[in-house]
Amino acid sequence: MISEQEQKLLADQRAGITRTDRKRAKEDKARRETYAGWENSIIASNYKQFKGVAEGEKSRHPSSGNKALERIQRIEKLKADILRFERYYDEDSEEVASLLSSLEEYYGELEGETYTANSFSGELIVRGLDYNAARDGWSVTVYSELFGLAGLFKFGGVAGYKDLIKKGGALQGLQGLQAFGGNEKDTSIHVIDSLFARTVPVLSASLEYRVIRGATASQYRLVPLSLTLARTDSFKAVISAARANLAQGTFFMTPQLAVYSPADMALSAEAALNAVGNADGRNKGSSASTGTKSSRKSSGKDSKDTKDANDTKDASGTSGSGTSGSGKSSSKNKKSGKGSSGGNKGSAGDSGGGPAADSGRTGGSFTGMMLSPQKKRRALLFTVDTAVRDADGFDTADLDLNTVKLNFEFANKDYFFYGGGLTWRYAGRNRESFYGAFVNGGANITLFRNFRPYVQLEASANTGAELGLGLGGGLDFTIKHLLLNLNAAYNWCFDADGKAGNKGSNFATFGFGLGFTW
Repeated sequence: MISEQEQKLLADQRAGITRTDRKRAKEDKARRETYAGWENSIIASNYKQFKGVAEGEKSRHPSSGNKALERIQRIEKLKADILRFERYYDEDSEEVASLLSSLEEYYGELEGETYTANSFSGELIVRGLDYNAARDGWSVTVYSELFGLAGLFKFGGVAGYKDLIKKGGALQGLQGLQAFGGNEKDTSIHVIDSLFARTVPVLSASLEYRVIRGATASQYRLVPLSLTLARTDSFKAVISAARANLAQGTFFMTPQLAVYSPADMALSAEAALNAVGNADGRNKGSSASTGTKSSRKSSGKDSKDTKDANDTKDASGTSGSGTSGSGKSSSKNKKSGKGSSGGNKGSAGDSGGGPAADSGRTGGSFTGMMLSPQKKRRALLFTVDTAVRDADGFDTADLDLNTVKLNFEFANKDYFFYGGGLTWRYAGRNRESFYGAFVNGGANITLFRNFRPYVQLEASANTGAELGLGLGGGLDFTIKHLLLNLNAAYNWCFDADGKAGNKGSNFATFGFGLGFTW
């Protein structure tokens, strides 16, 4: 039996223990709340730091993806023009060969440059998961939004604690860690987990890549060269990946136009990779091919049996080693409707989304059929014009033979031309005629294949001690190689010593011409 005194003593002890436990529980709760508040303040300050740096870096890290996309769209537009040209010219003609040469130049510009993408511009997206103790780090995935295509490029890796925190730099606000009795690693892990959960840009990504032509119609291949992930606030590299560890991606522009430049005929998927140094060099010389007669024929059997030794599947699961098996590119595509829809749209593998080009810049769109560049214009023609010198009125008696010209004209880029020639100036029945020369330059476009309206500026001199300056325009009409011309201009006439001629020496001319173009 326990005595009454012993029972009282036990009751007092239990009461004391209860009071102590309550006090300790209260102190523990206050400590946890204080510690949680301190951690939240660390999360908030780092949130602000990472976000602020990312916003500030946007303007200092421009992306060149738009340049690559513009070049791709220009290539597809030229291919659509070539298909339309074949309705009027034989596919082995000089006109088509000239366009195919331009196509190879456009490909050269696209493939000859290294492009960059980064997470600051939004073309790359970085996401991280919670800390994995077994890996002592965070699983990180990089996705791309290049060319408006989701999943064209994807990379997964582990950002180790040692690289992200130790090498990358301590997080803000950890200086008072000892006062709260916390552990630096545990606190840092909790902060990073919270920031990743809030999609804060803890890591920034930078990608260097090339874009090369694929083996099938309107196919392009993205070849990653290097990827770097760095701490956004300290810019210290956390993950670096070389080309061997980065998967390629393929995408298509639609409509898919089977038009190939001369170099494409000897260019397999493996040889295409020589542009970025990932093949054995066997086909390096093939890109210099200039043959045109067989340039429009598909490589057929050769390309069907060719497979890229370094080919890997892209993020969407499609292989980048697709090959061309189409025959001639012209009538087959036109009959099947390829090249007749408006707007270029890209697709990565099975992805349906893509960047839309300007409507009317592709295939058989109305605008594309109506308006196109001059396509390496060259012309030789004779022109005859008549002058109107009476500014007070117009009478057929004012019309007289003015100048006979021999013109040479050459294209410069898609819409410009320059040239020159010789002139014979008729001065009147009882006066000596003048001989001279001129240079000119201007701009023109092609309408409905056969019409070339133009504007030009011309400077001339002749043996009559006259210097002339003319501003005008005209219209060329072409039938195969035959060229018919109508023109008009206003002319200013000066003495050879630089003084202005007599009043009325300025005059208008109206003329026509006949010649050849190719």
